[in-house]
Amino acid sequence: TVGFGMGNFSDVTMEQLADNGDGFYAYVDNEDEAERLFEDELTSTLLTVAKDAKIQVEFDPDVVESYRLIGFENRGVLDSDFRNDDVDAGELGAGHQVTAIYEVELERGVDLDDRDEIGEVFLRWEDPETGEVSEIDEDIDLRDVEPNWGDTDIDFQLATTVATLAEKLRDNPFADDVDLDAVVEELDRLADEYDTAEVDELADLAERAAELAGQPALQCSVAPGTRRNTRSLRCRWRLADSPDGGTDRDRSRRDLARCVRRVVRAQHRRPH
Repeated sequence: TVGFGMGNFSDVTMEQLADNGDGFYAYVDNEDEAERLFEDELTSTLLTVAKDAKIQVEFDPDVVESYRLIGFENRGVLDSDFRNDDVDAGELGAGHQVTAIYEVELERGVDLDDRDEIGEVFLRWEDPETGEVSEIDEDIDLRDVEPNWGDTDIDFQLATTVATLAEKLRDNPFADDVDLDAVVEELDRLADEYDTAEVDELADLAERAAELAGQPALQCSVAPGTRRNTRSLRCRWRLADSPDGGTDRDRSRRDLARCVRRVVRAQHRRPH
């Protein structure tokens, strides 16, 4: 599903259409984005390499006190349905990757140098040509956890910062203590390290969002989600003291959402 234009952006509608067609959605508002979508990424857009792809993470309760999956509110699959191949899941295109980010709090007294395992991750998918279903699993070791943010992989830093920015912009209560200016500073640093047009644009738009967030008022509404009977949060910025402010904020929000999706797609194409 591809949306075009400047004043009719609707995440919910496009996502519903894409879900019903087992596809994905994108928004095109300029020639550069059209070229990127229909030329640079055409193969990965049209060629499906995995159907009904699912990820499941099982944490060890003796090691992990609590955890939270960030995002994917309308993509959740019941634990009991993970191996039910009649349950619809996501499709992956050629060269695509999917990132699942969890916020994890360890039990007190857990030592990162221990040889314990945090848990286990399972991946399951169907081959679109043969219909054969495959499943693999991998342990998550405590020793894989970096205690210092600066020592983590730069791709991890970008993914985490983008997720934090998204949580903040959608007014998630878990992000109440997040300083948006600090997120902007981190994106500026990452933009300098990556030195790519995608991350540069993301950093610029995040700075613009921070400026707009400091003005009254941020209004959020809950709109119907996908066919899974979930609900998704949609935010719309409106300037109370400017007749054109709402349009300006809506455009900034749309540009930021588009840029985040493009950075994530570009990041997933990087070799790991």
